[in-house]
Amino acid sequence: MIILDMNIRRARSSDKNKVLDFCMNTFAWGDYIDRVWDNWICEPSGLLFVCETHLSSLISKSDFVGIIHILKCSNNSLWIEGLRISKLYRNNGFATALLNHSINYGIENNLNECCALVSQGNFASQKMLEKLGFLKLFDCNYYNVNIEKLGFTGKKLSTSTNMLSLKLVIKTPQLADVPKILRYLSNPNTTKFMDDRYFDSWRFYKSNMNYSNLVLLIKGNELLIVLNEDNRIVGVVMIKTIVSQDSFDKKSVIQISYFSCIKRSLYSKVIYLLLEKYHNDKRFDNIQVFLPTFLDLRKFLSFESIDYSDQFYLYTKKLRNIRHRL
Repeated sequence: MIILDMNIRRARSSDKNKVLDFCMNTFAWGDYIDRVWDNWICEPSGLLFVCETHLSSLISKSDFVGIIHILKCSNNSLWIEGLRISKLYRNNGFATALLNHSINYGIENNLNECCALVSQGNFASQKMLEKLGFLKLFDCNYYNVNIEKLGFTGKKLSTSTNMLSLKLVIKTPQLADVPKILRYLSNPNTTKFMDDRYFDSWRFYKSNMNYSNLVLLIKGNELLIVLNEDNRIVGVVMIKTIVSQDSFDKKSVIQISYFSCIKRSLYSKVIYLLLEKYHNDKRFDNIQVFLPTFLDLRKFLSFESIDYSDQFYLYTKKLRNIRHRL
């Protein structure tokens, strides 16, 4: 295959059908590009790029070969997602070219780092990112739990004696609790996994739990605190809600986006309490959560309760003080 030229440009609304031609069966279950295209094309902080090429003797006009979406995040980082290459053009350097284009955008805009989430089974993407200088920051387990099926056996979600004996309460904090939350989070003994990052939908962001942000989270009903029997804070949980019309799978979802505990042993109990809490909340269909790898929900949830699970790596690449060329 002889490539005469390659052009990477901003996507246009009129590109949609041509792009979806090669973004429909990427995975065994299909793909999600058709569901996010309209949002990505007009997202204020994001850029959707298409790659097109001209082939000698085979095609007399430009052909679409790939796409990538990038998002400039508030913490001065760049999120990379949605890299797709048509099967007809794979292994010809187009994916690397789109990634380099995205990295250079981050460098030119003085961003600190770029990040990407990759399934642990996607060895090709892992190899490509590592060749470009990305490093694995952490690995994690993802679960999409069906709330309705949590009680299908009529039994408790867990029979662990140690877990059930812990007396913890999950509470919605008030603004007066902000100083206590700040003291808790500043405690060096507070365990914070996954590099102290939270997720929103399928993107990870660096958490910034300062006074003003905690106030915003409390006012937005996006924060919970975990109290022990002495009424001391032993955990902080950030939650996000996705209403059905905007949800990835057209369901109402509660996302457990971030949580920290003083003791590692408390994580299982906190997750257990959160599952019970939302099991009794009829507003939501599913719970989504990324967890440290030592927490395996399959140990105390039935197979039927988990609609989907996978394992991921979060890759990062530092952009400050480097020069990167295509």
